[in-house]
Amino acid sequence: MAKILNYIVCVFLLCNCNNSGVPETGVSGAVVVDSGAVAEHTNDIPVMVDTVSVPVYEPEPVPLNDVVNVPAVSLVDIYTSYIGVREATGKNDGVEVERFLKSVGLGKGYPWCAAFVKTCLLEAGILEANRINGMALSCENKNRMIYKGKQMTGEPEPGDVFTLYYASLKRIGHTGFHHRRVNSSVYESVEGNTNAAGSREGDGVYKKKRSYNATHSISRWHD
Repeated sequence: MAKILNYIVCVFLLCNCNNSGVPETGVSGAVVVDSGAVAEHTNDIPVMVDTVSVPVYEPEPVPLNDVVNVPAVSLVDIYTSYIGVREATGKNDGVEVERFLKSVGLGKGYPWCAAFVKTCLLEAGILEANRINGMALSCENKNRMIYKGKQMTGEPEPGDVFTLYYASLKRIGHTGFHHRRVNSSVYESVEGNTNAAGSREGDGVYKKKRSYNATHSISRWHD
């Protein structure tokens, strides 16, 4: 009789436990969990997930070249793209010329060789060029001189900036880009506000040849 009473008590306790929300176990012994309950509490406490029965989505890695596939536009690409720009009426005007001048806070009618240099440097992301103003002498980067006083301190590169000194002005009066060395005496340049004769008051952006011996300085703004 005592054994029968003990059996009834055990059955009664088990029933109450299951009614109180204690998880039941299946044949394999794995705990059966209500998926809705897990979803509600995943933000509150860590939840152990059976990764065999609950697959986790892992996207395929994307090659870096597919993510960043934008070719960089170099300083050389920028200033050579302006070769052929001409003033509208020969008076330091025109859409592109006036855009160059705007970079130094000037309007049409002003010399724009320095404005051309500054615009190209800024378009190449060289923010240090913000200190260039409308004067050609401001294009000389004194912290990174490559050539001055007929002395080379390094090999000039495409994108370096040259300046020319004019005795009649008693100052630097023209500037542009050193594009490439032709030989030990001559280099090719790309410059604004010049012409076929190489004037400092020309009508457009030209590719020219300049003498190292006649150049006041060559300095570097780019990395």
